[in-house]
Amino acid sequence: MPQTLPDLDLSYGQMLWAIGEGQEPDSVRRDQSRYLRRLGIPSSAQTPSGSGYHLRYNFYDLVETAVALRALSLRSRPKDIAAVLVNEREEFRKNVKKAWFNLPDNVLSQPWVKSRGKQRPLLGDSYFVRVHDRRSEKWGKLDVAWLDDKALKVELFDPVERFPDGESRALIPLSRLMIVCTAWALEVSNS
Repeated sequence: MPQTLPDLDLSYGQMLWAIGEGQEPDSVRRDQSRYLRRLGIPSSAQTPSGSGYHLRYNFYDLVETAVALRALSLRSRPKDIAAVLVNEREEFRKNVKKAWFNLPDNVLSQPWVKSRGKQRPLLGDSYFVRVHDRRSEKWGKLDVAWLDDKALKVELFDPVERFPDGESRALIPLSRLMIVCTAWALEVSNS
């Protein structure tokens, strides 16, 4: 298990490059992240800026932005995402820290990490984030579940939670997303 959180100091472009798994973000991704910054995601976006002041992003900012962009790709509304990640930021960071410290040793050097989705990981204690939309009873609340949770009805490689009434809800694989983004971020920050 990792002993410390990664010490990242990324520019905006480096952060988007890491989230894009080592590829330059397209114009849609840049526009989405720019809009999320207006909504307060990541938290560094709320830091005062001005002439000569460059925003820098840390590990939590990287993970928060990656989760928000993944939620957008799952057709969540930006305001729903902001309601969860901005209002529940402290709780989200506690869960990110817990998920990070539950990862296996040397996970960042595994071959699947930089395969850009060609290989699927098999993580025993994977954490997932539920994004509740505005019609949910829990709108604006953060839900983090892990693969060992008996109440979590999810297939091993399918990040969709299925309920007995036939309804399904997409889950964001927090552990996998965090590992991949961090591996790419460490590569760019070391160069």
